[in-house]
Amino acid sequence: MNKYNISRKRKGAMISIIIPCYNEQEALPIFYSEITRVLDEMHEKYELLFINDGSKDNTLDILKNDVRNVSIHLMLLLNPSK
Repeated sequence: MNKYNISRKRKGAMISIIIPCYNEQEALPIFYSEITRVLDEMHEKYELLFINDGSKDNTLDILKNDVRNVSIHLMLLLNPSK
């Protein structure tokens, strides 16, 4: 057991975190740095699911270019009525 008291009950289990993003260009780099630091310390498999909900700032560019990792997924929500 690690310092976060997470037991490995199922082989191959993964932590999945869903992160909604709307105009988060200022907070996103800090959040990403901290969440990956903590998850890496846990020594558990994880994935981050970033959901961009039509941000009007540079959130999408930051997600596409700066947040890179094989365990990162990006979903862009589009509203066809707009």
